Amino acid sequence: MNPISTSLEFLTKLPLYEEDKPYILIPSAGNEKGWKPDDPRLQNLSFSQSPVLVHDMRRLSSYSLSSTGFQSFEHEFKPFKLEKECVLEYRRQTEDVLKQILNAEDVICYDFRHRKNEPLERMQIDVNDPLLTEGPPTGVHDLTPTHAPSVVRPILTAFGKEHYLKGWRLRIVNTWRPLVPKLEDRPLAVCDFRSVDPDDVIAADRIYPHRATEFFYLHHNPAQRWYWLSGQTPRETIMMLMFDTHCGNGAKFCPHVSFPNPLASPDAPPRESVETRSIVITKA
Repeated sequence: MNPISTSLEFLTKLPLYEEDKPYILIPSAGNEKGWKPDDPRLQNLSFSQSPVLVHDMRRLSSYSLSSTGFQSFEHEFKPFKLEKECVLEYRRQTEDVLKQILNAEDVICYDFRHRKNEPLERMQIDVNDPLLTEGPPTGVHDLTPTHAPSVVRPILTAFGKEHYLKGWRLRIVNTWRPLVPKLEDRPLAVCDFRSVDPDDVIAADRIYPHRATEFFYLHHNPAQRWYWLSGQTPRETIMMLMFDTHCGNGAKFCPHVSFPNPLASPDAPPRESVETRSIVITKA
């Protein structure tokens, strides 16, 4: 398919960010302090739409986690329902397929996300709910390489696998696939790591009631090269690299975001997708 002309949400280049780090505060599920959704103290993030061309990765001769920061594969997962046992089984399936594809010694799928393109009130979000449904995230983003080790260490410790912290290659890999028969509404765009200028990568804090994480957002740059998987089906999964202890000169992360598809048919079902984050352990 020819490139699609569309727009993506990028962090606005503001003088504010030269002095203050970007941040967003996520109140507790009960919102005991009575935060209002439009309270300016909850965040200082500002996003702008910028025009981009999104190319079809089906036309790429080669792409991989280690070069571009993303790749795709086909696998028939079991039918999915948003139920606790189904989520646990999906995580186990993800571990098995990543072991096989990436020739891994071990895989720990530590996070699961279910998303639908429908209006959701941020104040109703309970981040501890394993069956939480979220909307598509705002702005081009990914996990920062500096924060990733603080994610990996406690997870390996909790699973009694601290021995992997020394002498092993550790990666955080995100998997993403649609649940609708053919995805047209709000598909995923991924950026070729080789086209990212480090000066356009801006770290931001995401603060929860009992923990804080660090993500990055991206400023727009015409040199960036964006891709999508046209007509993606549930059999097709996109993998994205979020962290790699042994990346060398290869990809370190994969900026990504959903985008409005001007080619989507008017009766296309709303985007519904599942994604996971896993620690992938291989020999260094």
